[in-house]
Amino acid sequence: MFGVALGLKKETFVSVFQKPKALLVGLLSQWILLPLFCLLLVFLLKPSPGIALGMFLMAAVPGGNVSNYISKLSGGNIELSVVLTVISTLLALFITPLNFSFWSSFYEPANVFQKSFNLDPVHVAESIIYLTVIPVLVGMLISKFKAKWAAAIEKPVNLLSGIIFLGFLVMAFVQNKEAFVAHAGKAFLYVLALNFGAFIIGYTSAAIAGLKPADRKTISVETGIQNAGLALILILQFFNKNGEAALTAAIWGIWHIFSGIIWALFLRAIHRNS
Repeated sequence: MFGVALGLKKETFVSVFQKPKALLVGLLSQWILLPLFCLLLVFLLKPSPGIALGMFLMAAVPGGNVSNYISKLSGGNIELSVVLTVISTLLALFITPLNFSFWSSFYEPANVFQKSFNLDPVHVAESIIYLTVIPVLVGMLISKFKAKWAAAIEKPVNLLSGIIFLGFLVMAFVQNKEAFVAHAGKAFLYVLALNFGAFIIGYTSAAIAGLKPADRKTISVETGIQNAGLALILILQFFNKNGEAALTAAIWGIWHIFSGIIWALFLRAIHRNS
């Protein structure tokens, strides 16, 4: 997220806030409709408690920085994409613990299982501040006061972020390889259903709101591309390194890159003349 913030300009926020409807629909889609869909999906599929918790957490974390690339590929509104990613990240210290605790409490197996963890919302919020909020704020300050330096380091920083995320994936696999082998097939199907459902929810909500195609694409992508790296770190830190929950976040982190590209190309195709 530090890399995303390096590319921010004051004008980006101004243009989006001048017409806030798309922003509000995007936040509604990501913060309310996605967790609600996750709950309905969990009731329907009845995954194990660990996988269910991983799904609820994926539906509660903010958008991932790869969403900006996917939104651009789809022909979406890149300014809206960046602002949605940044706002959801800055407010994640409140929204993520609240959404996760609220929605997961309705699925009894996950609710009971969650009580075995030392999941203090205050500590979760503190971790989110260190992992996402502070990097975004620092990146925004550098972009404002050291614009040339920000432009020079933006791409290397984003590359480094990808390498670090791969490192977390490897660590999660090494620490939970038995769970990965035993549950990978089912977890992938659950991730697939939640991820594509999220894309459709985002696009449909934007279409119902009467937004233009570029905004529909962006809101769809922002709803379907979540910060799997943050979810994985929180699982390793607070979920007793639960293998099934970590597996869910790890699969999402890899899969949403491929699904995002597929979805972006699909959106370009159906809006070719828009």
